Amino acid sequence: MAACTICGNAGVVERDGKLLECECSELRRIAASMPSYIRTAKVQEAHLKTLVDGKTRLIESVDRSLYITAYWNDMRAFIKVVMLKHRNKFLRIISDRELRDVFVGSASRSARGEDSKEAVYNSIEDLVKSPALLIIRLNELKYKNKAASSVLEEAMCYRLDRNQPIWLLNNPLDRFVRGSVAWSETVESLCSSILHVRVDQINQVDGFMEPRPVNSVADSPLAPEQAAPSRSTSPKSTSKKTVRSAPDEEEEELPSGLGAFGRGIKPGRRL
Repeated sequence: MAACTICGNAGVVERDGKLLECECSELRRIAASMPSYIRTAKVQEAHLKTLVDGKTRLIESVDRSLYITAYWNDMRAFIKVVMLKHRNKFLRIISDRELRDVFVGSASRSARGEDSKEAVYNSIEDLVKSPALLIIRLNELKYKNKAASSVLEEAMCYRLDRNQPIWLLNNPLDRFVRGSVAWSETVESLCSSILHVRVDQINQVDGFMEPRPVNSVADSPLAPEQAAPSRSTSPKSTSKKTVRSAPDEEEEELPSGLGAFGRGIKPGRRL
């Protein structure tokens, strides 16, 4: 990697007689904290300008609970920008499968041992209470488990009852619907109580666009008026709003060294 033009890769700069961390060092530290699948995500301008309610950008909605229907390739990009933009906030990415694992005790201290270097969670509360934003991937759990829906419900209620933001991620290629292992009527009701955002596919996968699944409105875990329309539905027959771009004057400067970490925005782009 080329030497930093500010500090020459020293990692610190002197300002007013004080040594401060250079931007390049800060970006390296943030990149090191990202899972590899997030660090290598491709970020495009459309990710930066995607809106949730016609005026607020998705990447700025870290203080709101959202039910997001988007392809995982795009969600990786959203999460990458959120981690860079809100670098002082602690994000945790889990799934309904990990919730199940914690519930059955496989992540507890007794199961992992006193000398384990892996994270230890003795209860669902340990897993979900600390992050500033909790992100849960739905429908990763594929094996039948009677407690799965109750565990997901407990995690959601813990966050929502305390006004702590939670993002629920629903992949259009593997939708969270009636029949999913962690689905229940109570979970459906909780999902319907928060803002639903649907993002059209932005990133390609291996040079081609992922196919759009044809799902009926009846398959949606949300209320009919919130459910995403099927492919054959005319835009005039649905109440869903088209995702628009935020005004340019609302944009903020992107850290100049972002291009060095994973494929994504080149230096000089704006968040």
